[in-house]
Amino acid sequence: FRACERLGLDGRQGVILPLRNREHLMLAPEVVQAVADGRFRVLLADSLGEALTLLCDLPFGERHGADFTPGSLLARAQARLQAFRHACLQAGAGRERSARKAQGLHAPRNPYGVFET
Repeated sequence: FRACERLGLDGRQGVILPLRNREHLMLAPEVVQAVADGRFRVLLADSLGEALTLLCDLPFGERHGADFTPGSLLARAQARLQAFRHACLQAGAGRERSARKAQGLHAPRNPYGVFET
């Protein structure tokens, strides 16, 4: 709260706390007033997934076989990681082809029976 207050409270700042702490939560009077005035938010989350949903404004997602709920945070993370993996594999394949060419070796057959150049 203090760090946000120094920067100027505008209602977009807040804190996410574990839901299980709700019963024992003790807030300073200035925090309570800032919340009442709409200048600061205190949000509660029961899980990391709920907290990430609050932060990203996207559903967290659930696993469906090898994939996740379409449009969810987990599906977006999975797509990004798959794209990164694909780029790494492509880069590795390019280096391997260059090394084989430099050694004067022919490229191995790919699974489709076509020689790569």
